[in-house]
Amino acid sequence: MREPAGIEGAIAGIRTRFLGRLHGHRDALAALGEAAQNATPDVVEAAIFAAHKIAGSARMLGLPTLGEVAFQTEVQLTDDRDNGLAPGSGSLTQAEALIAEIDAALAGHSG
Repeated sequence: MREPAGIEGAIAGIRTRFLGRLHGHRDALAALGEAAQNATPDVVEAAIFAAHKIAGSARMLGLPTLGEVAFQTEVQLTDDRDNGLAPGSGSLTQAEALIAEIDAALAGHSG
């Protein structure tokens, strides 16, 4: 059985890799914001995928606010997509909120 420090070290490594991937997820969300209501299906799907990946991991890695905002973003974007709508102002505002949470997470774990 591993010592608790070993487990904590493993989780820290996973968290570090997760935070490194946030840059790419942030780029996908920023692309959605830049395209706004003219976003192609590929841009929308990339943003949904980014939000989904963040939501699935952030809470387990001690980033509950990031996880919740990501979940809400995924839900909003998926609802728009499933209803045949371009990302509306609610989706874009939610994506902006997620970008802000990503920035906060990255700033809080730099160094």
